[in-house]
Amino acid sequence: MKFHQELLSGTASYKDPRVINVFEHWRILVDKGYFLDGHEHLTWRDVVPYLYRDKGGMTLLGSFWTSDIPSSFYDDIGMVSFPVIDSQIPVYEQAPTDVFMIPSNVRNESGAQRFLQYLALPEVQTKLSNAFGMLAPNPINVDSDDHLLNKSYQILDEAAGLSQFYDRDNPEPISTEGMNEFARFVDDPNQLSEVLDELERLRAISFK
Repeated sequence: MKFHQELLSGTASYKDPRVINVFEHWRILVDKGYFLDGHEHLTWRDVVPYLYRDKGGMTLLGSFWTSDIPSSFYDDIGMVSFPVIDSQIPVYEQAPTDVFMIPSNVRNESGAQRFLQYLALPEVQTKLSNAFGMLAPNPINVDSDDHLLNKSYQILDEAAGLSQFYDRDNPEPISTEGMNEFARFVDDPNQLSEVLDELERLRAISFK
C-alpha cells in the first residue's frame, strides 16, 4: 500500500521494477486471451450480460453494478476478491466512496443537516445499499438479505487496507490519459516501453 500511495502521489516512477512486474503479469492474461474481443469498446453495462449469458467468467467491478443483474440470474452470480499473485503481500482492496454533501449556499441548512442525520441511521443505510447495490458506510452492523453485498462487506472487512480508483486518486491529466495508456497496453503489450515513457511524461506534468 505504501508504494501504491507513492505512485499515486507522483513520488514513485512508473519505470520502477515493481510497476513493470505488474505489467508483466497483466501481459500473461492478455497473451492467453483472457479478455473479451473488442473489450476496449465495452462499458461496464455492456459487460454485465456476458456473465449471466455464460459468455464471460468474471469481471473486475465493485458492487454498484449488481442492481443491473436480472433477478432470475442473481443467485448464480458470486463475488470474490482479486486472485492473490504474491502471498507475501497483504490483500488490499479498492473501495471508492460516494457521499451526500450540503452545498455552501443551501437555503435550509438545518433541514439539510436533519436529512443527513436521517440518512446516517443504520436501517436507512441498509435500505439505500440494497436499492443502490452499494455498501453502507455506517459501522453498525446491519444484516442484508443481499448475498453479494454481504460478501462485499466480508471482503472489505478482511482487507489490510483500502484505496480509491486510479482515476479518483490521481490529478489531471494522468487520471484520464493514464487510463488510456493502460488500454493501449492491453491492446498491444509490445508497446510497454512506450506506455511507460508516456506515463512518466504524464507524471511529470501532473505533479509539477
